[in-house]
Amino acid sequence: MTVSEKILAIGTEQGRVHILDYSGNQVRLLNLHKARVNDLSFDKEAEHIASASNDCTVVITNLYTEQTTRHEFQTPIKVVALDPRPAASSRKTWRDLVTGTAGGEVTLHTQGWLSRADQHLAAAASRDVAAGGVLALKWSGTLVAWVYDSAVTVYDTSAHQSIRTLRRYDPRGGLPSSSSSCAAAVAAAAAAGQYSPSPSPPQQQQHLKPTSSTLSGAAPTTTATTTATATTAAKATSVASGAVAAVAAGGSTSSSSSTSQLRRCSLLFAPDSHLYVAWTDTVLVARIWSYENNTGSASPAVELVARMRLEGETVLGRAALNHIIKMILRFPSRRNSTQV
Repeated sequence: MTVSEKILAIGTEQGRVHILDYSGNQVRLLNLHKARVNDLSFDKEAEHIASASNDCTVVITNLYTEQTTRHEFQTPIKVVALDPRPAASSRKTWRDLVTGTAGGEVTLHTQGWLSRADQHLAAAASRDVAAGGVLALKWSGTLVAWVYDSAVTVYDTSAHQSIRTLRRYDPRGGLPSSSSSCAAAVAAAAAAGQYSPSPSPPQQQQHLKPTSSTLSGAAPTTTATTTATATTAAKATSVASGAVAAVAAGGSTSSSSSTSQLRRCSLLFAPDSHLYVAWTDTVLVARIWSYENNTGSASPAVELVARMRLEGETVLGRAALNHIIKMILRFPSRRNSTQV
């Protein structure tokens, strides 16, 4: 499922995509694929939607003209992110996109002279491939972020280079884990702009002059969006118990299954220039800012604000509400889910 300011979309096992308004009315039914729809992505104006499927295709549909562009691949596509920026011309039908596979391949697809141009961005280590390959993928402004089981990487499509890779677990292994209440407080403070992040690395401070911490192209928060997203989060909380919660998290229906077996991850570019990543037991909060480089132009940078380990909980999802990130947690030892 994916949401925009105006509509939301749901993919099915049968390969269909349902477009709904926030009253629950079906606006459009798209029969696009022959197998399960794995992921969906809107552009910023919700004019185009990309759907990735197990039938080894990605279909980009213009919801106003009904024009479709079908991309065929050699393997099933697990996640997709559509360039959120508006097209340079109203006549331009091509939309750039990034895809990720269960084999851990991340690829940027742009328009070539005669055909699609594919640019390889990343490949997963063997342990990340075993854990599901690319778990999540998002595009905001010029930045693309993808998540493996071990880390999240942010890539700048303008400079064609990776900016930063943040590890899921502290490589030093010396920091104490945060409790769920402390984690929620830090995440809320960071989302509200009240958390004071750590200073920039010394080498950046010596050679670079920081400027604003804005993120170009981040989707603005609106009442309709936050209300609908909060409603979705509330519904997820109400059903995230027992087998439903385990399946939603990508794990087993057995009550004895451990959280380490769950391969679910949530990724969010927030309107307040923060990036939120939630694995089943860890949440990362990163600040996205810009600095003046050696040529005098602005370049994006990413710095870690908080790494929160959740003892015994499983993160099922997150939603943005009034610049505060709300996480839905499932406690394996309890029947009901808890929202913090």
